[in-house]
Amino acid sequence: MDYACEDGTVPTGLHASTGSRLGISERQAITSDQAFRWAWQQTATLTVDIDPDTTSVGADSVGEFWLYCINPMPGPGMKLIAGHGNEPGCRGTVNTDFRGWRLIRFRFGDMAGELPSQVTWLRLRSPSAAGAVFLDKISIQSEGPSGPQFASRQVPWSFLPFRLRRMDATTVAEPTREPALLEGVRALKR
Repeated sequence: MDYACEDGTVPTGLHASTGSRLGISERQAITSDQAFRWAWQQTATLTVDIDPDTTSVGADSVGEFWLYCINPMPGPGMKLIAGHGNEPGCRGTVNTDFRGWRLIRFRFGDMAGELPSQVTWLRLRSPSAAGAVFLDKISIQSEGPSGPQFASRQVPWSFLPFRLRRMDATTVAEPTREPALLEGVRALKR
């Protein structure tokens, strides 16, 4: 299930809460000529509808989207909440202390709390009392990509057993359980 700005309108499956506005912008874009611009004046949520008939969400399912922070937003970060009906289930946090585009990718099974047996929405809760971000290519996949995936500075809790380690000015992921992958990472460092 993908939400993108291909036809210049906000898809019916994306809903901004009261006190926020979701629109289309040509100011910033990464995968096409337009991106979603979500602005809020108070704590707000953006709901992404997930149709369980076309996209079954389980522990190995992956959510991803491009996020552009106009200004770094230090603090608690953007909350991700997956749920069904009126019941929130599992959650995670996205670090928003950056400026520019970042690919946000996470496994639903890595989120804290219990994953509902059926997930019908994903909510993004704003990281600050007032602000704006750009979003592009919001995607929910029943199965994640094959091959090793690495945690990122924005979502350090997902795609473990890899843990992040700071080295000079670069962040390097080091596998904690896979010796062959660890050797591959070491070879890349040389």
